[in-house]
Amino acid sequence: MNRFLACLTGGAMLACAGAAQATELRAGVLYHDFGGLDAGISGKEESVAITASVVSDKVRALPLMPAFELGGDLNFGGATSFLWFGSVLRLDFGTGDRFYFEYAPGLAIHDGELEIDDLEPGLTAEEAARRVFGNANNIEYGSRILFRNALGFGYRFTDQVAGEAYFEHFSHGKILSSRSNEGVDILGLRVSYTLD
Repeated sequence: MNRFLACLTGGAMLACAGAAQATELRAGVLYHDFGGLDAGISGKEESVAITASVVSDKVRALPLMPAFELGGDLNFGGATSFLWFGSVLRLDFGTGDRFYFEYAPGLAIHDGELEIDDLEPGLTAEEAARRVFGNANNIEYGSRILFRNALGFGYRFTDQVAGEAYFEHFSHGKILSSRSNEGVDILGLRVSYTLD
């Protein structure tokens, strides 16, 4: 948790530096490690977390006019927490463009386990129990830096308030490291408030 707090502090300083550019604030609740798209590894860190983020105005000089988002997921169940940064590509549709779909790729850092040693001959009973417990209850991320991919579907209740259901996946895809890559899938609901 101390590593996460250090990351959160750094992220908060970045957020403050860009606060003048912020156009949207988001907060919500997450179902961490819900058992989504991975191949049977899910459930090790099943827990509840909260999320919060700040979204910038669209960068009109870039193709598709992305916005940028800085945020974090804070886990209250003793599982992994994340600090992340990335772009947000949004497609508005429906009557009055009230509905939207968004894709948000980016990078994250986390305070979870990188890799847990497997059992081997000659271990003390205490060490063997620690490793068995660790492997059963912790996701092995393999890299401190992970890719974050998020998909969201939202509805604007007013010009300023929207609700959104979203999915996010964190892993290194065997690109950032050759170590374990169990990754995690997360479902969430959040509210977004657009600043004037």
